Amino acid sequence: MAAGTVTYVTPVAGATAPTKAQAAGVNLVQADVQFAATNTAANIVHNMGLSAAGADGRPILSAVLTAVGTALNNVKLAVVDANTISVTPVLVVDATTIMTVRVNIQRGPGAADSL
Repeated sequence: MAAGTVTYVTPVAGATAPTKAQAAGVNLVQADVQFAATNTAANIVHNMGLSAAGADGRPILSAVLTAVGTALNNVKLAVVDANTISVTPVLVVDATTIMTVRVNIQRGPGAADSL
């Protein structure tokens, strides 16, 4: 099965993730992820260097559905590593189900590079 499609919104626009230099100057990375019924997951690379352990500021994650199909949808967000977030759809399987979710990744309190 294919992964969802990631489109970055800020601090860069398009399919390419922000570089570490671009992410160093911001406290928020946003991306839109589009899922079809057959998509399994997608990774968003934020490059802010935030660990899951929290020593350098755990990321604050949120997701807002911006477009949904005919079935009830949701997503699970998880920290993969210091620079990557996993987005997994929870879909009612339907051949026409599609959804888009805006994912916000923010530097948490205590992040060493927080602005």
